[in-house]
Amino acid sequence: MAGRGRILKFAAAAAAGIGVPLTGRIRHGPAAGLRLRLDGAPRAMLSGRYEEPVQMALAQRLRPGDGFVDVGANIGFFSLLAGLAVGPDGWVLAVEPVPANAALIRANAALNRLPRVTVVEAAAGAVDGAGELVLARHNGGAALSTAPVPPDACGRITVPVVTVDTLLAGNRLPPPGLIKIDVEGSEAEALNGMRGTIARHHPAILFEVDAPTRDEAERRFADLSAALAAHGYGVDTLPAAYPAGGWAVLHGLGTVSGDAR
Repeated sequence: MAGRGRILKFAAAAAAGIGVPLTGRIRHGPAAGLRLRLDGAPRAMLSGRYEEPVQMALAQRLRPGDGFVDVGANIGFFSLLAGLAVGPDGWVLAVEPVPANAALIRANAALNRLPRVTVVEAAAGAVDGAGELVLARHNGGAALSTAPVPPDACGRITVPVVTVDTLLAGNRLPPPGLIKIDVEGSEAEALNGMRGTIARHHPAILFEVDAPTRDEAERRFADLSAALAAHGYGVDTLPAAYPAGGWAVLHGLGTVSGDAR
């Protein structure tokens, strides 16, 4: 049942189920007008209905000239949306360890003429090094071997692991206004790898946690919220992006007191 529930996470947003290889234009929402090559990603991305609360959070917070780090960028849907929002004076780092996904982000950024979207083909972690990535049948489900194993696992590869602190320092980028974390169970490690950035700049943190049951997802959400609270953040729960039942998916937005956005 867990494997079936995992499938629902990706299929629920698209009435026709998991997408097929195709390229189209996003029809609705903040990303409307952008072109997107799917290669198996949910077709709801093209409808513009994909994870709408997350889209709205990005659109409301990102402004021209801002910086955005997309940790666990999948095929780049949110990186493209962010690239559109921050404009030519802003910047986007799309951090994605699955080689096929990273290639799709590059292709999608080029398709939309968004040169400020830079792909980092690596996993985000607590320390720099290398790690074992467990691949999944669905393109958004891969996880580091230190996280729960995906129920639809289909192989393992070794990938670079980098911290967000290292990425920002190495690219000599201005402080990010927003960081998104969607890393299939490695949220705490990714957060630990951006402690310096958080301490110095207090970017907003938009995150996803998911689990086979609602109780487990809520426990993970509470743990991550507590970790952010230790850095002075308050966390708001976003509206549900998926129907109740099956695999549980929760989204939160962490901000520091006095953040007016």
